[in-house]
Amino acid sequence: MIKVSQDLRDYIFNYLSGVLKDKDTHKKLIQRFNESFNLPEELLEIDNTKPYFKTSMLPRCPRKEYYRLQGIAPVLTPESFLTLTGGNYIHHLLQICLEDILVDKEQMLLMDLGNYQILGKYDGVINFQNELSLIEVKSMSPFATEKLFKELAEAEKDYASIFDRFRTTKSVFDILLQANMYVKLLQGKYDIKKIWIIIYSKASVKDIPPIFTFWADYDETIVEIGISKANLIFKHLQENTIPEKSPYSWECHYCDYVNCEFNKRREKEGAD
Repeated sequence: MIKVSQDLRDYIFNYLSGVLKDKDTHKKLIQRFNESFNLPEELLEIDNTKPYFKTSMLPRCPRKEYYRLQGIAPVLTPESFLTLTGGNYIHHLLQICLEDILVDKEQMLLMDLGNYQILGKYDGVINFQNELSLIEVKSMSPFATEKLFKELAEAEKDYASIFDRFRTTKSVFDILLQANMYVKLLQGKYDIKKIWIIIYSKASVKDIPPIFTFWADYDETIVEIGISKANLIFKHLQENTIPEKSPYSWECHYCDYVNCEFNKRREKEGAD
């Protein structure tokens, strides 16, 4: 089940409204925000004899994980670096806004599936409305957010629509794939049945709010799809064959792996 609900968004806005009215509290927020970037990161023992798949990459084009595991380095651009860095700032700010209901945050998790491992770092776990939930934060362009709104409107009426293979975009499914995989990795530590998605729009334009929230039930079927995708990439690694590219051509315009023949940056930058 998927439900568009601004309850969590309202909670965040109420917190910020209180902070912004008090100069001293505002200064403390900025100080704590800066300190949050200096927190030590939890070290995790990874079996280096096995490949590991990043949970955040499973919704993306399978070629990205294939190239990474083949040791091919991505070619970052100033735009891609700034986009990634900006997203990190939003994640930390929202965690501070949710601190009174935040149970856990940004722990690295590992699941061993025999031939390979799945690695993930979730955004947070909250106790909201008397229920333990995962939170997943996504920053999106206004254009992508508008597409997401249309998919959500359909998904609220017909949940099965998110599995439609013939969609030109699958924003809702891709977000839920990543989030459900995190819930799977957290099993044994937390019993989570609900996922809250926080969408941050990178620019306030038209009628798009800067923050928009919706929730969905945990879905084991989506997890199975994620694992089957990892199985497919692992098979290509064993056979040393390149997977089929993503059916969504927009990824090719922003991909950091310029060695791929479908990469649109090759034409702009004159890559070999």
